[in-house]
Amino acid sequence: MELLNREFPAINIYSLLFYFVLYSFLGWIVEGLYSLVMCGSFSKNGFLIGPFKPMYGFAMTIIIVLQRYNSSLWFLGIMSIIVPSTVEYISGFLLDHLLGLKYWDYADLPLNINGYVCLLFSAFWIILVFAAIYILQPIINNIYMRSIYISNSISIILTIYLLVDLVLTLVAKMPKDKFI
Repeated sequence: MELLNREFPAINIYSLLFYFVLYSFLGWIVEGLYSLVMCGSFSKNGFLIGPFKPMYGFAMTIIIVLQRYNSSLWFLGIMSIIVPSTVEYISGFLLDHLLGLKYWDYADLPLNINGYVCLLFSAFWIILVFAAIYILQPIINNIYMRSIYISNSISIILTIYLLVDLVLTLVAKMPKDKFI
């Protein structure tokens, strides 16, 4: 069953970069708002220096691609738990084991896996993914398709920015004994 009749732009490296950058930024906003509600202040904390949370970008880009092949609600529901939770687990594990950084810890919550993921936050992903796919994505697709050249250019520029940010962050945060 399809909730909306959506027109998708072609999947190519530019559209994938566009989704990745945009959802990485939106993830930063979501986490900042979550911090505002839960702690009383908008948190700008994150691995990268800039306003991006790549976990959100990776998860949503993968889901957008997968949904093109199977747009059923059941498939989306299952993928909205599996994909973001897997990305979150891998991210948490790598940050912890490679850099000695732990940005979140769900160890005190029930049904967690090594403190990197837990059922409660995996359930939140369902809400975020459905809102993104059925509310935001049609708007995002429309913006992208109206000005593909500009969208592609912005995607390339911001991807370069993200790569520079990643390199600078790794140099700053990587323990000297693990530095290449």
